[in-house]
Amino acid sequence: MKKKGVIVIIGIIIILTICSLIILKDIYTKPIEVIVIDFDVEVSQSKNGFNLDKDKLHFGKLTRGSAGIRKINLTNGNNHRVKVKYFYGSTNGIDFTNWIYINPLTGFTLEKNETVEMEIIMSPNNQSPFGTHNGSIIFALYLAKPNEFNKQVISKKLQGCLSKD
Repeated sequence: MKKKGVIVIIGIIIILTICSLIILKDIYTKPIEVIVIDFDVEVSQSKNGFNLDKDKLHFGKLTRGSAGIRKINLTNGNNHRVKVKYFYGSTNGIDFTNWIYINPLTGFTLEKNETVEMEIIMSPNNQSPFGTHNGSIIFALYLAKPNEFNKQVISKKLQGCLSKD
């Protein structure tokens, strides 16, 4: 009888452990906040121009090969550190992959009440179709894991450092 009771207790402990792990996994994989910023750009054949309206992130008129830069501030108003991931898409079928550059790169962390200035560069390439194109940038904020901090990636050899390479 005691043996059966011990087995039941061990079973309950295993089930509670599995449930806890599932809950903890969801805490870090589901966004706690989502921010959507709509944008537009007009690819023009002849001239660049500004649009300073505040209803969305306007890049104005840009000729192929030129660039428009907009800056936004993103603030962590949560009571804990968050990891910020973002992606963007088009509402009219345009692939903005080679048009948009955002700094800092996706996957950075923000401390409680920290603000980061983000630079968004729109640069239509030589194959970009003329006309007005619309899209959205989606920022997803996740609870940052205790060991997750911003990591600077060095992608080229540093000058002045001693190295055998």
